Amino acid sequence: MLATCSEICSIGEPSANCTGSTTSDGGALLLKAVDDRRGLSCALAGVIADAREPAKVRHSLTDLLGQRIFGLALDYPDANDVARIGADSGK
Repeated sequence: MLATCSEICSIGEPSANCTGSTTSDGGALLLKAVDDRRGLSCALAGVIADAREPAKVRHSLTDLLGQRIFGLALDYPDANDVARIGADSGK
């Protein structure tokens, strides 16, 4: 659900930096930063056997686990809109 910055800024003092739109999925940025810093998805991928044929692999196990973990954390349990979210330009 998108909200305009003017709606958000009207709650408090107007901000010179308040332009454009914001999204309710902003927590994904924090989650990604924590995962990058702590290496949690990478560590998890390191203990799971990947039985896929290497020549056919397009996405790493780390990326697939991260996608699933972030999807669950952001309340997208069925991951049916991952392509749309990934292509979202914020508009």
